Amino acid sequence: MINWTVTYFQNYYPVGDVLVIILSVIFVLLLTESVVNNSRGFRIFVCLIIMLIAAAVSNLCFNVLFVIRDSVPAFLIYGCRLIYRLMLYGVLYGYVYYALEALYLDRVTRRHYLLTSDIAFLVSVWKR
Repeated sequence: MINWTVTYFQNYYPVGDVLVIILSVIFVLLLTESVVNNSRGFRIFVCLIIMLIAAAVSNLCFNVLFVIRDSVPAFLIYGCRLIYRLMLYGVLYGYVYYALEALYLDRVTRRHYLLTSDIAFLVSVWKR
């Protein structure tokens, strides 16, 4: 009898990523069809959801490629992980920008918030 069990890295299950992809695509389709005012905040929000989809796809690809890592070039595995982390950092930065867009702050205060989020990003990257 053949054992078809696939073991993923750190007990990963692709159900979560697939669910995020499906729900995000449905959410984007519903939003684009039902929203009348196509404002700047709306476009930022849709871009955030698209980056979340890209992060889920790259995480899924990373874990599938990691299982078959003997037959795949290493740069593909590292590339998927890099895309995953960049998309998640982009989503976090985009949420800061989206919140600043909704608060209608003046230019100087907005720069302070964006500079603070940039510093937090650099510190988190530097810690690794």
